Amino acid sequence: MLRLQAQIKEVDDQISRESKGIILQLESDYREAKQREELIRQALELQKAETNNMAEKMVQYNILKRESEADKTLYEGLLTKLKEAGISEGLKSSNLRVVDPAMIPSFPARPAKARNIALAFLVGLVGGIGLALLREYLDNTVKTPDDIETLTRLPSLAVVPAFGDGGTHKRRMGIFGGPSTNGHEKRIELVAQHLPKSQMSEAFRALRTALLLSQPDHPPQVILVTSALPREGKTTAAANLAVTLAQLGDKTVLVDADLRKPGVGRLLNLGTGKYAGLSSYLAGVSTLDLVTVPHPAIPNLAAIPTGPLPPNPADLLSSHKLADAIAELRTKYKFVVIDSPPIMAATDAVILSVQADGVLLVVRSGETPKEAFTRTRDLLISVKSRLLGVVLNAVDASAPDYYYSYRYYPYSYGYGPQEALEMGNEEAPEHVPLQAPGSGRFGTNSRRWCALSDHRRRGVHRFPPC
Repeated sequence: MLRLQAQIKEVDDQISRESKGIILQLESDYREAKQREELIRQALELQKAETNNMAEKMVQYNILKRESEADKTLYEGLLTKLKEAGISEGLKSSNLRVVDPAMIPSFPARPAKARNIALAFLVGLVGGIGLALLREYLDNTVKTPDDIETLTRLPSLAVVPAFGDGGTHKRRMGIFGGPSTNGHEKRIELVAQHLPKSQMSEAFRALRTALLLSQPDHPPQVILVTSALPREGKTTAAANLAVTLAQLGDKTVLVDADLRKPGVGRLLNLGTGKYAGLSSYLAGVSTLDLVTVPHPAIPNLAAIPTGPLPPNPADLLSSHKLADAIAELRTKYKFVVIDSPPIMAATDAVILSVQADGVLLVVRSGETPKEAFTRTRDLLISVKSRLLGVVLNAVDASAPDYYYSYRYYPYSYGYGPQEALEMGNEEAPEHVPLQAPGSGRFGTNSRRWCALSDHRRRGVHRFPPC
């Protein structure tokens, strides 16, 4: 122990000596670095002084240079004038004289304004017509219901105007951009719920009527909504169709089968859609009841969001679980609306079309190419899918191709002045008398008036009470 203690003491002494040596070395390095820094600072100050002196000399040089250039220009100008004066002095005087003064013409010889205006009008007219014909020839998009019927022989079930038409819609955008009274954010895309008296809502109700009357005895129960290309409004059309079906009082479910870019959860403000959904059921980790979310504000409407996005959507949709899910939804709901990816972008919609009772194609006016539209029709026909018809979306309401505009007749459908103002009619009169039973377009049968007014409890029409 004494030996070990002696060794420990010796080691401690050695450590102390080494520490002192390191400290002395560091102090020496510090002093040397400080001296070097001082020398560099002195050199920097010297260079700054020389730079300032050089800048002052450069200013003086520029002043002298400008004065020299000004003197040179003045000298050259004076020399030029001196030479001109010498040349003028050497010229002889002219011997010309006026024999007969010229006559002033009554009208100008040039330009010929009448001819030029007529020629410009003719060229502009021919050029405008030619450009219009060329643009129409080069435009290869679907724009009107006639284009749909000519290309595919499919019926045009509805014509939906564009969302951004006119200043009144901008005012609605401001109204419906914030939270609603029930605490849920209103989406302007859900016009069937938030703007029930607008042209777009009427278009979706016309679509609902066309689907229900396509087979009066057995209307399609499972409806697949798809499109040829992305950003054509298929998700908005599917959501509004589901809302209008739910407004009839029938239980309706909206299924978001777009496992690549979902939009139903965002459109309906379903916060639970990001945790569980259709992909969870198809993967076998959840049941159909757990992934079905009732809408908090719309009665009789439920939704099945996408859930976590899978790496293989097509394989997941090809499983037998999808057929089981649709079979179970048939027993629980009157209508099943399925939103799917675009057909030209993925094969998911073709897989889903086999399970549906009918397929509804959404086409965006002025943007969907005719080749993509016909190719989509051919793909669905090749798998023997039943095509219900086409929805022409985002049609310009001010264009002459829009055949079904109601904007000039705010009172012809039973709307009062306040409702017309909500629809955007700024010049509505202060009072418009409502039609009494037995008069106007309802005839003398008051029972029909009462029957129609009873429908307003189901969200179909707005009529005065009996």
